[in-house]
Amino acid sequence: MSLVKQAIIAELQELMPKSTHYSEQYENAKTKPKRDLMMKRLKKNNEKIADLIVALEKINEKEKQEDETAIRDGGVEEESTPAQSAE
Repeated sequence: MSLVKQAIIAELQELMPKSTHYSEQYENAKTKPKRDLMMKRLKKNNEKIADLIVALEKINEKEKQEDETAIRDGGVEEESTPAQSAE
């Protein structure tokens, strides 16, 4: 797994509980300003999550295409040795 993919997953794992927390705070808020603040934080957090999910999906698609290309081409390409390069 790539470092970027790992970082995205780690960030998602941090942000998702925050959405739950903001949602609970919104539901339990006793004043309109508090509800508005929690809704604003929830929306912002959810937008970040959505962006990360889109990025993760793009990475997964790229990895899938690379795997399909490797299978179609018969596996991993061999590196040329210095003797082969000189020919």
